[in-house]
Amino acid sequence: MTVEDTLRRWGSPEWRREASTWIQGAAASDGRTLTGQMRTLHMRFWSVVIEVPTDRGRLWFKECAPGQGFEPALLSTLAELEPDHFVRPVAVDARSGRVLLPDLGANLRGRGDEEWGLVVAALARLQQRLSTQHDPLASAGLPAMPAGDAVEYVDVLAQRLANLPSSHAQHLTVEAATRVLSRLDDVAEWSERLAASPIASTFQHNDASPANTFGRPGTEPRWIDVGDAFWSHPFAVLQVPIAMTTGTWPWGPDWSDPRAQVIAEGYLQQWRDHADLASLRDLLEPARRMAILHRCESWRRLLDDAGELADDPSHPILRDHLVAATGERRP
Repeated sequence: MTVEDTLRRWGSPEWRREASTWIQGAAASDGRTLTGQMRTLHMRFWSVVIEVPTDRGRLWFKECAPGQGFEPALLSTLAELEPDHFVRPVAVDARSGRVLLPDLGANLRGRGDEEWGLVVAALARLQQRLSTQHDPLASAGLPAMPAGDAVEYVDVLAQRLANLPSSHAQHLTVEAATRVLSRLDDVAEWSERLAASPIASTFQHNDASPANTFGRPGTEPRWIDVGDAFWSHPFAVLQVPIAMTTGTWPWGPDWSDPRAQVIAEGYLQQWRDHADLASLRDLLEPARRMAILHRCESWRRLLDDAGELADDPSHPILRDHLVAATGERRP
């Protein structure tokens, strides 16, 4: 099924009636009664989200596109493993990629750098605990993208994009492909540094943004939206929260920025049992590059099902991610 098919289905009265029936049944099984009209918050090519008012607070319904259809099962597994950091869904239908979640209150948009240092410290501790949970997370659908695979990934995707029609928005020109492939030695250098580091692969949320992070000051943070996640080098998780809070998204952060340093330091302090701080800091830039490939692969999964939508230049351009991952901050 293409994304056009999915969007047409989500916009149809038939789907709305069927989803409403599922939502009402799931809410009733949790002892809730709907108290008002359900409202579609967004319908994009990767998911549809609906706000559901009930007598016990709001619920949030989400159905994922096929490229992220594993998210509900993965979130449910994470909630079982780490209930203090992931909300337990009210209901999950893994077959159709849908989930019903309780409301978590206010997210962390607008919080200061010092508080974000505490948030990413909690994220580091979470990743360390989850490093022993590969099997249940993989069984729930978490994709693996280890640092050691970076060269092959860039090589294969660059050639694939170069073979697209020249009129296609995702096309990689001969000049751009040559430029990317000529820097594979650079990709090998930084990816091998990550792969050889004493920091083992674990859960990498890949979208731990202020919008997806919840919690009051002084409490443990909780995360949602795990459809972009990977099993990979954990330090790549820093790119989204730091780049977004310092205004350097999507290719940042700039590690010379004092704000980035404050946040990163809170994270790195949690890994001091694995290596000295200087060695850990040396992994930040390679991890930023790896994070760009993670984001690229997440979009690729979605765009592969997008049909004509993949040729829309307003959507993420995969070649930009390849260029940025090979060493240039602005493609």
